[in-house]
Amino acid sequence: MKRWIFVLAAFVLAAARFEAASRADELAVKVPENTKFVLQLDLQAFRATALGGKLVDIARNKATHELAAGGGQGKEAGLDKIHEMLGFDPFKEIQAIVVSGSDYERPEKSVVVSIRMGKSTGNLEGLILGVPGYESEAYGKYTIHSAAPEKDVHVFGSIHTDAKGDKTVLLASQRESITRLLDQLDGKPAGDASFKTIRLASDGKPILALEVLEIPTKMVGDGPQSGVVKVLRTVSLRVAESKGDLNIVLSLAAATEQQAEQLRQMAQGLIAMLDFAQSQNPDDADLKKVQQIVHDIKAVRDGSSLKLNLTVPSEELKKLIDQQIGDH
Repeated sequence: MKRWIFVLAAFVLAAARFEAASRADELAVKVPENTKFVLQLDLQAFRATALGGKLVDIARNKATHELAAGGGQGKEAGLDKIHEMLGFDPFKEIQAIVVSGSDYERPEKSVVVSIRMGKSTGNLEGLILGVPGYESEAYGKYTIHSAAPEKDVHVFGSIHTDAKGDKTVLLASQRESITRLLDQLDGKPAGDASFKTIRLASDGKPILALEVLEIPTKMVGDGPQSGVVKVLRTVSLRVAESKGDLNIVLSLAAATEQQAEQLRQMAQGLIAMLDFAQSQNPDDADLKKVQQIVHDIKAVRDGSSLKLNLTVPSEELKKLIDQQIGDH
């Protein structure tokens, strides 16, 4: 499995996106019809926020320190070597990542990964030549790369360049997913009903958007959480910046209005439980911080759906991050 992870990382760093809507503000992606979950992380939007910029700087500094420390005395900083090897700075060039899948038990058999970059994929096409089981074939004006990191696992990928010169590399476990997505990026009709459009809109441009279209009930287990999962039909999560603060919206869809009301009551009960726990331990600083954040959650039911909305001040998050850094 480690070899599979290596190949996945190599293709992912090459950069890609799904057949996204032609306008970025439409926030829609097309995925295979049997998709069970879609996750999009907009790194460009994340870096543009005060909090995101701070976290990226922390990650860069940590990577620089650790890679340089492992490079040996007298050698160049490890992060610079990584940039030289890739041919681009991943902290700057990677714009967005989208992941979808239709098999929770064997995600490597159905996953489609997409990372949008700028106008260069650096040396990635050359580096892929060294991946175990590498092969390539022509598909029109494109090259479809493939690798076999494990006996029963194949990975396919291809690089697309749009009219503006922005690069797209598609990564999937099925060759057909690559060819169909390449055709869609070129504006060609799919020719069948094998794809569907998922809207990822929110009140603001989402930094993170998650759509769970089918709950993996078999993987949840038989604990207290199983009762909650059984009444859920879909789950949506949006994280966006709003007026400098972090806005988190969790939407839960149940089969009936009664079940949605039960979920609302459970949420309110958990909030009250935290209030009670904090009142019993007023000197517990960590519990007090959690209580202050959770207390501001707004739970609103609309028919058979429940929306939980929470706004977290960026300054509070910065203080928490600074405290964690100080503790280490």
